[in-house]
Amino acid sequence: MALCESIKQTELAKNQKGDFLFRGQSTDEPLIPYIARLKPKGKFKNIERLLMAEFERQRLPFTEFEPDNKWDRLALAQHHGLPTRLLDWSYSALAALWFCVKSPPKKDDKGKKLDGVVWLLKTTKDDFINFPTAREQVAIRLNDAKKNLVDTEQALSALQRQIQKVREDMKQNHQLFLDKLITPQGFANLYNPAEERLNQLLDELPKLEADVARLKVDQVSVEEVVFEAQHLYEQWPKLEVEKKRAIVESIFEKVEIGEGKINITYSGLPSSEELCKSQQQMAPATG
Repeated sequence: MALCESIKQTELAKNQKGDFLFRGQSTDEPLIPYIARLKPKGKFKNIERLLMAEFERQRLPFTEFEPDNKWDRLALAQHHGLPTRLLDWSYSALAALWFCVKSPPKKDDKGKKLDGVVWLLKTTKDDFINFPTAREQVAIRLNDAKKNLVDTEQALSALQRQIQKVREDMKQNHQLFLDKLITPQGFANLYNPAEERLNQLLDELPKLEADVARLKVDQVSVEEVVFEAQHLYEQWPKLEVEKKRAIVESIFEKVEIGEGKINITYSGLPSSEELCKSQQQMAPATG
């Protein structure tokens, strides 16, 4: 099927009531999760449990958030290429079409090229167990954000106390020098390292102050989040393409399509490397 014909069929399907999910496959095969396609020896449940245990042991340096439940952990493992019971679906028909044609076509026993397929799954809101506006999940996310704010405020306070202490030590050393209780060389040996340390602390101060200010602005109530999410969900099918694009671009920083996977980076979400670097910079202030 040509690209334009595929898009036409997708638009016809979307005119029906309900949302559609799409899945692209390079061959017309049954919808079987990756772990089942591997045909491992032993029970799937036991194998999956061992895989997930190893994933939990090694994932911390490479993941940017803490999963809330078992399904979130499975989805995270799937995102990082682990065989799980889950199947990848997309709201984008073009993304599914890309997975359908991204690899050279396979051939059957007679050398005939096999066609790829795009599956369409018609859904309704009731099909989603964890609907995105569930108050419990929103509350968990907001509580995590509040804890992050508290931790950042504590780090800022610790940094400010350390700056004050270094300044007091410098003032005391200067007074000792004025009172001729230490030599010029002794004063330099005490004052110069303290001044260098003060400058380092002062360089860290604006970022922490900005982080605290940003986190305070981001504080919202569960009711606000639920209302906005429900409103967006209801209005989404009616929005123009450019409006949808603006919303998506405000949420996602970048979307990378690679070999067999799609990586999504959310706006405002620091990477693991950035988080580690931030913690290393804050260590002297909180130590």
